[in-house]
Amino acid sequence: MTTRELRLAIAHRVVSQLKDVGKIRLQKLCYFLQESYQVPTKYTFKMHHYGPYSEALETDLARLRLTGYVAMSPDPRGYGFHISPVDSPECEWLEISNEYFRSIESALRLFGEWSPSKLELAATIHFVKNLLPNESTIEVLRRVKSLKPKFTDIYIADVYRELEEMHLLGQERV
Repeated sequence: MTTRELRLAIAHRVVSQLKDVGKIRLQKLCYFLQESYQVPTKYTFKMHHYGPYSEALETDLARLRLTGYVAMSPDPRGYGFHISPVDSPECEWLEISNEYFRSIESALRLFGEWSPSKLELAATIHFVKNLLPNESTIEVLRRVKSLKPKFTDIYIADVYRELEEMHLLGQERV
């Protein structure tokens, strides 16, 4: 199994499980799968306008679309895109993604209903905390606020606490 096959299998499994997902949600769910659930996709995430973002994941999404495994259509109200499964995956993709089935199910159970903006904030908090593991909570919250001024201090602190309660800050989830 190559890293590319793993990436495509995991992305397709997430899209298939959710039936309709936007690009932001898909990026953040794949971020948490890699960073908190140890799914070894080896994506490089960098801070972007909507939080951690991987160009390679965007490329994989384009591959899935061009090969007919997913459909992507613009939201009629102008809010991003809708990604949905079209074709069943390759047999070997099922075998690959089955190895990570529990991790995917767990992440989708935790985050599957979260709005894209809450996922954006949660992933940003996680990203900053991983970059600055020895910083105080107050400093992490201050830095997140500087990156995401559209969110209130209280909301940022609430999402931070939720991530702590889920054991996703400073600890690996299994």
